Amino acid sequence: FFIVMAELNTLPVVDLSTTSPEEFFMDFVYPRRPCKLIGSLPECSFEKWTLEYLKAKCGDVPVSVEHRETLKHGFGRGRKATMPFEQFASEMQRGNQQLYLTTQTVSTTPTFSMSMLPVLMERLAKDFSMRPSLLQTLIPSNYNLWAGCNESGSTSGLHHDFHDNIYVLIQGRKRFHLFPPSSADNMYVRGAIQKIFHNGRICYEGDNVRADGADAELATAEDEKFAAEQMVAEMEEAVERGDEGADEGLAKAEERLDAALDALLDIEQQLNDDEGSEEDGDGDDDEGPLFQGFEESVAGEQLEHDELGEAKEADAAEEEVKSQSVKDIPCKVEYVDLASFDQLDEKPAPLSFSKIDTTLPREELAKQFPKYLEVEPIICDIVPGEMLFLPASWFHEVFSFGDATKADHQQAGCHVAFNYWFHPPDNTFNPTNTQCSHDQGEGGQVSATPCKTCAKLAYAEPYLSKFWERDWEARVSCDAQEPPIKHAKRTA
Repeated sequence: FFIVMAELNTLPVVDLSTTSPEEFFMDFVYPRRPCKLIGSLPECSFEKWTLEYLKAKCGDVPVSVEHRETLKHGFGRGRKATMPFEQFASEMQRGNQQLYLTTQTVSTTPTFSMSMLPVLMERLAKDFSMRPSLLQTLIPSNYNLWAGCNESGSTSGLHHDFHDNIYVLIQGRKRFHLFPPSSADNMYVRGAIQKIFHNGRICYEGDNVRADGADAELATAEDEKFAAEQMVAEMEEAVERGDEGADEGLAKAEERLDAALDALLDIEQQLNDDEGSEEDGDGDDDEGPLFQGFEESVAGEQLEHDELGEAKEADAAEEEVKSQSVKDIPCKVEYVDLASFDQLDEKPAPLSFSKIDTTLPREELAKQFPKYLEVEPIICDIVPGEMLFLPASWFHEVFSFGDATKADHQQAGCHVAFNYWFHPPDNTFNPTNTQCSHDQGEGGQVSATPCKTCAKLAYAEPYLSKFWERDWEARVSCDAQEPPIKHAKRTA
């Protein structure tokens, strides 16, 4: 994100038919550069996602819908309610411009750990790849469908997100106003910024996160648990071989693992308590625990160290729950009557949202937000068949429009999009890194531009730890009881 704004008057345009995943990573993900993408993701069938198709697949799914008071207001104000997707889609087709389908909550498995997908996306999972080949080495965080109806354009509000984003336009058109994280001081965000990491990821006061978005304390504790597990496995092998002192070593290893599990459970409980009492500061999604799938795996391992009788009893209860389908567990959904939407309360915007109303006259902006006028946005328009890659914490305001050229008047004002969220890679270009010697000039000067050798190495391992890879594996195991979901083939 250390890029001079003058060099970014327009976004680079990338033809996916002539660009390999490795080239894309090296040219855009590694140096944290946004770009427009032309073409389609080969493992995906988004062209099927007409409103009628979506209604047929997802009609009965409860969805969170945002409401704006009038057409003069933007979205992103927290006025949300739940309705069946079929009702929402029908309102779109009738031309209701006050509703917007935004982020959906990730579903919970019968063992109460986080699943891979919101229920809405579970219904559509056969139509897209969970790990698209374009970004096959990044770890997905969430997936989302966006939809609304607007003839003259609606705005999302100026904000930044905490994850890397591939934004796929399916219907309508979108205009993005973009600013790099280095312009944060000009954006008048609601939170107090504590730090901007080398990969652009913004951290607010009170956060204890790393550049990859993982909770620092939780990640350290999880690393200790993993090391303790390895130690137990090695000591068990030593016992089998009859090595001297192996029994004592195994006892110490199990003691270490017990302590690691206790520490992890304490941290997870604290994180869950914090989430229940505070507004989520993430403007892009609401994912639940920072280490989804963790709670089930830790609880299962803790049982191995409990009294045998208690473990058997707990296992029997767990098996009884697992025998149920997610759909069989009763879930009370409170729908809000459409006529009552005007009475919805507005909630405080997340910390990552700007205080700026960009629709104000320039004279008023100069009075209230003078620093905002010191930077110019990068403007990017996308239409169906195009996508946007946006690294974490790039500020953006999204203007959504329908397609007036459509013959079907029920579709003319509608816009539909899908996006992938990826945990931001932290093995990325760092202009302050003095360890790289690949591109050093005379006198050992470190290059101010991304090193191609480092970028190639980072493509294989974009994260500096295995935290998110383990999280992914835990979440996949949570969904193992469900029908298999199509994945992209991982190529070398």
